[in-house]
Amino acid sequence: MIVTILLLIPLCLWAQEFPFVQEYDTIPVTLGEWQPPVSWTTGMSFSYPAFGDLDSDGDWDLLVGNIQNELYLFLNQGSPIQAQFTWGDIGLLGLDTVRSWVNPEWCDLDGDGDEDLLLADEPSLPKLYRNESTPGQVSFILADDSLTGPTWVATLATVDIDADGDFDLFSGNQYGRLHFFQNFGTPQQYTFQQVTNYFAAIDVGSFSEPVFCDIDSDGDFDLFVGNYSGRIWYYRNDGTPQQYSFTLVS
Repeated sequence: MIVTILLLIPLCLWAQEFPFVQEYDTIPVTLGEWQPPVSWTTGMSFSYPAFGDLDSDGDWDLLVGNIQNELYLFLNQGSPIQAQFTWGDIGLLGLDTVRSWVNPEWCDLDGDGDEDLLLADEPSLPKLYRNESTPGQVSFILADDSLTGPTWVATLATVDIDADGDFDLFSGNQYGRLHFFQNFGTPQQYTFQQVTNYFAAIDVGSFSEPVFCDIDSDGDFDLFVGNYSGRIWYYRNDGTPQQYSFTLVS
């Protein structure tokens, strides 16, 4: 029995290792006719990147917010398998004036098959811009400027955490905790209600930023949370797609 347990220990440890490799300058970016030597050096602090197909052409575009009340748009002029980013005109989105701590999040909140834009900036509530774009033509319309949410330094994440077919909303804050807003509506019509401002008793110190993904391919969403100091916490979901149960792993 002891021998069996000892043999299993390396397997358990290996199961928690994810072989990520950092790559530098592998996706080209052009600014007009100029291609910078270091693609993503834009002088931004507290950058909040979010990928979405905003022009409905089948590949991922990039929107980046930051602390300095700036929002940058990078349009992907390449293909789904070979990205080629160009600096786009943020005016294409038709957004209201943004303030500091700009945090974008893409999500299809009206169930029409394209990704709408949730935008949080300090000190206002998150806003929803509905995506009315067609291939090659970008068009966003302000649909809701009073979404439920925290009103200071909101870092947004959307995920169907209860597997009921619609997106729920999570938000980090300056205190290192997570707010959870469950969607009691439908895929076509959201109805957010705050469940807790201390989700899963998570506290990463300050300036929490959540990201969900099924990192272990077991059918439910796991959680990664970054913080001000540059650390990332990994919480494994040991529950089910319908009922989450998070365990701190590292």
